[in-house]
Amino acid sequence: MGVPTFYRWLCSRYPRVVIDVGENHVQEMREELRQKKEQQRQQAAKEKEATSTDGQENNDAETTEEDFAYDCLYLDMNGIIHPCCHTDDGSCPATEEEMFLSIFQYVDRIVDIIRPRQLLYLAIDGVAPRAKMNQQRSRRFKAAKDIQEEEKAYAELRAQFESEGREVPPKKMRWDSNVITPGTPFMHRLADALTYYIQDRLATNENWKGLRVIFSDATVPGEGEHKIMDFIRQQRKSGEFCPNLRHVLHGADADLIMLGLATHEANFSILREAVVDRTPEQVCSACGAVGHSAENCPASSSVQAPDDRAFRVFEQDKRGLKRHLEARGVELREDWATGLESHRRAWKPLQMLQLPVLREYLAYEFITSQEEGQSFDLERCIDDFVFLCFLCGNDFLPHLPHQSIQRGSIDALVQLYLQLRPQVLTDYLTREGRVNLPELYTFLHHLAIVEKEVVRRDLQRK
Repeated sequence: MGVPTFYRWLCSRYPRVVIDVGENHVQEMREELRQKKEQQRQQAAKEKEATSTDGQENNDAETTEEDFAYDCLYLDMNGIIHPCCHTDDGSCPATEEEMFLSIFQYVDRIVDIIRPRQLLYLAIDGVAPRAKMNQQRSRRFKAAKDIQEEEKAYAELRAQFESEGREVPPKKMRWDSNVITPGTPFMHRLADALTYYIQDRLATNENWKGLRVIFSDATVPGEGEHKIMDFIRQQRKSGEFCPNLRHVLHGADADLIMLGLATHEANFSILREAVVDRTPEQVCSACGAVGHSAENCPASSSVQAPDDRAFRVFEQDKRGLKRHLEARGVELREDWATGLESHRRAWKPLQMLQLPVLREYLAYEFITSQEEGQSFDLERCIDDFVFLCFLCGNDFLPHLPHQSIQRGSIDALVQLYLQLRPQVLTDYLTREGRVNLPELYTFLHHLAIVEKEVVRRDLQRK
């Protein structure tokens, strides 16, 4: 879940932090750079400075090629498991095994796009901390209640149709997503299937050759993203950690942005599905479906065009997974898996959120607010920015009264911070992960003064 609407706010406030990612992202970026370098060489030749320019450009090309090679890929698997097992429109694969195949295909998609050179870390949510457990329970109880209400509504309609002599529409099967919970038999079977998948890819897939793969399943406590961050922090403490590693974390939760900033890694990016506006009454002119436009149609997207290699891999997965499950006593019916296209129907375009660019935006904002001669620490300013965002609430904390992103509260909080930082605040709001209480008291005191006008406007609207 993360921080509601934070991603939309970030894209609007800092538009250059997000770039679209194609299915051949690394190759496309490198080709674009090569073309740019070639244009520079041609321009230099026209100006008769080719001799002095070529050497410099060759060095730049070597450096830039490395800039588009990623070292570590981290997958918050729950962000993959849920859409592969049940889509936004309520449909889902017919069998668990088909769900597993869908997950295999999606992980393949991410690995083929990023092509990590050193590490692949797959983390499934384990038992959540107590601070989030109440929220999880309320969501799952609500999901169970929704299913009961749908059953009751269908029974009433069935009785009405039968009394009127009308044909009863077939009941739409609904899969209970509450099974995606630590400790359920489904999660145990999924972990077993993913173990098979990892072993198979390490043995057969070129993009996995030489990779160190870590799989943290639901038996390991903690949410997936926090297990990933704990791993990164532990690696930083080790003497062998390289600060120039390029990290990519795939996940849809907005709090991943905060966690990525809090690592203070220089090269950290978030890969996630693009936010597509879906209007219920909108009819697609491309496929005739309701809920999206032709330009956002999944059927016409490039990600829905599997090549011959994808079909071969899919068929191999079907045979391999079937042997793996049957060896464990799982009986499969003959038509247990559908075609490859059905798995890709719900795939969305991907975007890369570049945290280094966001750091540059924040550095500019904070530096320009400083007074001449005042000390400046960008890393502590970033920690303060993360703390200010959490005042608007997250999965673990309620938001302050009258503070929400929809109201523009983050902009207001940052603006107030920039006004107070030069003279009123004598130190930062946080220090080494802990709240600096005296400075927070000062900040909240001035926030209360500003907030009076906000409360007054709210009362006038009511």
